[in-house]
Amino acid sequence: MPHQDPKPVIEGRLWTPALLRVLGVLGLGLSSYLLISSISGGGVAGCGAGSGCDEVLQSAWSKVLGLPVVVLAIVVYLVLLGATRHITPRKNSLTTQRRAWRVLVVLAYLLIGAAAYFSVIQIFVLKQLCQYCISAHLIGIAAGLVILLSSFGLKHTSEQIRPSGMRGRSHLVLLGIAAILFMPLPVIQFMLPTETASIRPAISQSIGEGTAREIRYQFGEAGAVSIRPAEYPLIGDVDAPQMLMELFDFTCPHCRLMSRDLKILMQQHPEQIAIVTLPSPLNAACNPLVKKTEPRAENACDLAKLAIAVWVISPSDYPAYFHMLMADEEPPTVEAARKMALQYVDETQLEEAINDPRVDDLIARDVALYGVVGGSLPVLFTGSATIHGYPGEGNLLPLLKKELIEGKTQKEEQTDDVPREDQLDTAAFYQYGRETSHQNITTNSITGCDGCPREQVATETPPSNHLLPNGS
Repeated sequence: MPHQDPKPVIEGRLWTPALLRVLGVLGLGLSSYLLISSISGGGVAGCGAGSGCDEVLQSAWSKVLGLPVVVLAIVVYLVLLGATRHITPRKNSLTTQRRAWRVLVVLAYLLIGAAAYFSVIQIFVLKQLCQYCISAHLIGIAAGLVILLSSFGLKHTSEQIRPSGMRGRSHLVLLGIAAILFMPLPVIQFMLPTETASIRPAISQSIGEGTAREIRYQFGEAGAVSIRPAEYPLIGDVDAPQMLMELFDFTCPHCRLMSRDLKILMQQHPEQIAIVTLPSPLNAACNPLVKKTEPRAENACDLAKLAIAVWVISPSDYPAYFHMLMADEEPPTVEAARKMALQYVDETQLEEAINDPRVDDLIARDVALYGVVGGSLPVLFTGSATIHGYPGEGNLLPLLKKELIEGKTQKEEQTDDVPREDQLDTAAFYQYGRETSHQNITTNSITGCDGCPREQVATETPPSNHLLPNGS
């Protein structure tokens, strides 16, 4: 019987396929867990409010075009696991093995590149580290190194003269392919960042003037609010044509950014705009919706009480004090905020006002409103919408200017078959609102401050057609 040479194969380290499968399963499992957590809106185990991982996982960098980036990781690991079936000589031709190794090398460069990119984002942009992300990156780097080291050690049994199966030139080509596949991710994330803010339709009604002026908002099937601006901390004229209302937290970074933009807007339109400020601290000490207070919000209750106390004592000084509290990127300490307050009121008055039941009552009412509205702070009520979260630098002001200028024109052009909100009685107004604003607020869960780690908050559904009258 004539001698037959063995089938030509690519020999690699025997442990390579098994190790890659283990790493692939680990990476796939971790990525799937993070995807499920992202879709469900729940937190991940051991990653509570205020932790670095929660901030990273809730940032705009965790998504691309609104899609969680872990979806891309899942695809990579699925391809990796599939390719490992074709790098062994059993039932695989030489051509199939070569193609499988080329795919794996491309995946190796993708995994290592992604780990480097997102590590830079965490360290230098977010300045927070996520233990789940680090674990995923380490798995990816390990898999990538195993593939690359194994690829340099490949040997073709039919080419005994050449000990190395994959030359450096081949790696350069495959690295270029990996770069082409990877580059759209950072380009899209920088050019088209995922928006964390949302805009929902609403209608409003203004009744009366001066201290008797009442503003009614219908912002969905289950949400309505009625307040008198004069009875709340107000920035601007109580009779201003455009009355905005803002739910916020002094320790919320995006609330502070929105406050800066609103200040610019008021400076540009001083006679047209006023803002009712509604502090809703994300701190369990004064907000029963919060189940666990994150470190960032440690002083939220104290800052809110100091601000309201200044308003109770001297409403005319409140706007200046409010802007002073919101002036810097980071919120002031309680001690610094108290010193600021003493520039406008004396210490005895301040202590008495802080202990005034009206302060706690006002915070309770604002928190109750947040419980109905839900979503992310800040929440801005305009004449025709509620804006949840901060739309981003350069986006909010044009949006509100459109509301100011075009909003009036639209009302003036209303036809007879569409009732003007200011011509409806209370019952008809809320009925009209339920029919025209198709947002069901009960589906809008409470998620704390926009751009921050999710607060651990209650998510009980508010009662239908919830109305918060003055003094409730």
